[in-house]
Order: sequence, then structure tokens, then C-alpha cells
Amino acid sequence: MGKVNFIYKKIKYLGYKVLSFSKLKYYKKFYILSIRNHKSIRKHMVNKNLMSVKEHFKFLQKLKYKKIKSKYFAVLINNLIFGVFYIKPLDKWICEIGLYLHPRFIGKGKGKTFLRIIQVSAQHIFKFKEIKLFVDKNNKKAIKFYLKNGFEIYKENKKYLFLRKVPQKLCKFYHTSKRSLKISDN
Repeated sequence: MGKVNFIYKKIKYLGYKVLSFSKLKYYKKFYILSIRNHKSIRKHMVNKNLMSVKEHFKFLQKLKYKKIKSKYFAVLINNLIFGVFYIKPLDKWICEIGLYLHPRFIGKGKGKTFLRIIQVSAQHIFKFKEIKLFVDKNNKKAIKFYLKNGFEIYKENKKYLFLRKVPQKLCKFYHTSKRSLKISDN
């Protein structure tokens, strides 16, 4: 747990905070639902329907009692939810991630930092060597973003592209200054 605390303290020092959904206050959980239901977010999700408050809190209960393998997190900046992500183990060394940014931050150059925080969590805390994700084929901006950030397409179907970041391209985390999160790709 020491390494986890070290990494998250560094992220917090830079103004970001990573919290498990189970540690969020009620109003933040409710706010996540409003972000998830935002039309610009929802249109690219597997379930494109509006999620009710009842459905949302039922899902959170399943997380609380570990009925779902995935771990869900919120990333906050200045106490505002910046984005949400999950990490789902596929095997001992490979995980799947899913993520969405608050609509306010989309197109503002914050996605790379958000993705780096997720990579740090997957690689250094959960010890995964490879990260996979899938993206709606119509989400051209996201596809371009992932490819630009070291992911490669390894499979596709009618609706989705499946991408992965191979082990040698995962990140190394280190801190360079008070205001920068330096994570290099290898």
C-alpha cells in the first residue's frame, strides 16, 4: 500500500485526486450520474440510454459488495470531477479500461493527463503490463487520441475498434516540478 500512497500523493500534489467510487460522497455519486447521462458522453457508451438514479445507485451497491470485478474511480481537480475510469482485470497481466471526461474538459488538452493517471494506476498500482480498451467506431476524436497516445488497433467488429497499449509503450511515472506530471513512454 506504500507505493499506492506514494503515487497518489504525487498526483494529488499536482492538483488531481483519484478516489474509488466507494469513497465518494453521495452528491459526487449523483454528479457522476449527470456526467454519464450527458448526451455528448452517453452517445459513445455501450448503453446509450439515460440511466435512472435507481439504476445508478443499484450499480454502486454492486460495486460496494464486489459483485463486479472492475474497479471504478473518479479523478478530481480542485474538488470537481474531472473524469471517471474503470480498470477491469482480463487476466494476471492484462486489463481493460473505460473512461470518460467531464464534458467541460473535452477538447481542452486535459485528456492526455487523464489517460496518464489511468495508465499509472493500471501499471504501477495494479501491476498490469498491457492495457486494452474498446471505442465506438463513430468516435473519431477518441480513436485519433488513443492512436496518438501509443495505442494500436488489434481487432474490430461492426460497432467497435479494440485497442491496446503494448508493454514497452506503457508509461514510467516520475515527478519533475510542482506543476507537471512527467510520465514518459518507453
